[in-house]
Amino acid sequence: TESKILPGSVDVVISNRPSSEILVDYHQCMDAQMYEKYMKAVLPLIAAAAPVGRQPILVIDNASIHNTVVAKIPTKSSSKQSLVDFLADHGVAASIFNLKDDLWKEVEDFINSRGGRNSMKKYLVDEYAATLGVKIVRLPPYHCQFSPIELIWNQLKSYLRSAGKTSDKLEVVRARAIEWLQNKCEADISWTYEHVLDIEEGIKNVMEQDTYSSDSECDTSESE
Repeated sequence: TESKILPGSVDVVISNRPSSEILVDYHQCMDAQMYEKYMKAVLPLIAAAAPVGRQPILVIDNASIHNTVVAKIPTKSSSKQSLVDFLADHGVAASIFNLKDDLWKEVEDFINSRGGRNSMKKYLVDEYAATLGVKIVRLPPYHCQFSPIELIWNQLKSYLRSAGKTSDKLEVVRARAIEWLQNKCEADISWTYEHVLDIEEGIKNVMEQDTYSSDSECDTSESE
C-alpha cells in the first residue's frame, strides 16, 4: 500500500526443486495455479484495505502466469466446432455444416466488432478482482520501472545479501525476508511511489517535447 506492506500478503515460498534448476530460472518454481491461489487470498485484503472513496488498484506485469484466460478466443486454425461454439456463446447462430473459411470470417468480423482480440480477452484473476472492486493494471512488457514493488524487491535482495551468507539455510533466509517486509517503514514505502511518479513525469515531458519538436518540423516544412 502507500504506507506499508499489506498485512497478510507476505508469502515466501521455498522450492523443492534442485538448486541447479532454481538458479537457472525461478519461473520453474512458480506457475499460474500458485499465482491464482495467492491472489484469491490477497485480493480480498486489498479490497478491505482501500480507504473509503478510493478504488483499490493492483499493478502487475505481463508474466504469462498472470494471464490465464476465462475462455480462449479461437484462431484461424481452430476447429469448426470451436468456431461454432464461440459464436454460439456470444449469441451468434452458426451451423457446423458451413465452410470453415466462412465460419472463420464470421468469427473474425465479430472479434473486430468488439475491438479486437486484446479487448475481448478476459483473465481469470482479473474477473475475480473485479467482483471485489479491485482494478488490475497491467504494465507493458519491459516496463517494470512503473511498479513500486520492484524497488522493494531490489531493497530486499540487497538486505538479504548483506545480512547473511550463502551457506545460510533457506528457512533462515525466508524468516529474514518476512521480518524485513513486515517491518518496512512508511517513509520507504512512500518513496517508492514518489520515485515511480517522477519516472512517469519524466517520460511525459520527453513525449511532449517530441510531439512539440515534430509539430515544429511540420510547421517549418509547410512554410517552406
